[in-house]
Amino acid sequence: MTEPPAGRSPEHRPEPRSSRRRALPVVTLALGLLLAGCSGSSSDPDAPPAEPDPAGSTSGAAAPADAKEAAVDACALLTDAEVTAVLGRHEGGRPGEGSCVWENPETYHSVTVEIGEPGTAANGRLPTADPAFGEPEPGPDGIRFVQGNGAEFVVADRYCHLVVVTSVTDDRDRSTLIRLVGVVRDRL
Repeated sequence: MTEPPAGRSPEHRPEPRSSRRRALPVVTLALGLLLAGCSGSSSDPDAPPAEPDPAGSTSGAAAPADAKEAAVDACALLTDAEVTAVLGRHEGGRPGEGSCVWENPETYHSVTVEIGEPGTAANGRLPTADPAFGEPEPGPDGIRFVQGNGAEFVVADRYCHLVVVTSVTDDRDRSTLIRLVGVVRDRL
């Protein structure tokens, strides 16, 4: 008779592999049924397809009551000519979620616009600055200058951030920041 491995008692018997193999399909099937039940689709094959809501979404969420509540296309807030005046050649804006980045591929100069969701600037005020990013400097018309050639500002109840990088050694981009903040505020 062979000795049991160290740490196991002689009475220890591993579970037969065949029962583990039988449990795997059952667990997989149960998980699949659970996920199918959460999918939100109708189980009635004769049910008509869901019609899109006025905002073009097929979700059950209500359409925004106000145009300001709708998602913002940050790339549409600055024209090609406005960005070209700052960067020179660029390849158009690259959209992100509530943001857009334009970059000159030769100089790596860039302009970035980020528009927060409604309510990100409660009562029309900038949120408290994060000390991890250094001490901000107050600017004109409620603008707050932050590290990285950035400007934070508010439009209605949205926190917004604009970055212009053409010079990383000084603050000469600030006049461009101020001008572009004004443009974005007028269009938002």
